[in-house]
Amino acid sequence: MSTLLLKLEGNRTFNGTIFPPALYIYDDLLIYRKRRWFRVKEITISYNQIAQVILDKGIVFASIELETPSTEFITIRYLGRNKATLAKK
Repeated sequence: MSTLLLKLEGNRTFNGTIFPPALYIYDDLLIYRKRRWFRVKEITISYNQIAQVILDKGIVFASIELETPSTEFITIRYLGRNKATLAKK
């Protein structure tokens, strides 16, 4: 059974949506979840499938981009700076 280490969710106000994208970091995998009104997009990624992680820190907020060989870029914007730095580690 996987243990949830960290949940990242973008700011609802700045993302401009009720359902901001979320990234669940477990000890053995990552789950990216993007919800719309009537559908949910969920991608499960193991750690060996991650090509690179890009952390972009601003004055108040940060954003994380994950690049995997099989899918497009996964981007979570308007995160707290401390949480984003912790997630990259």
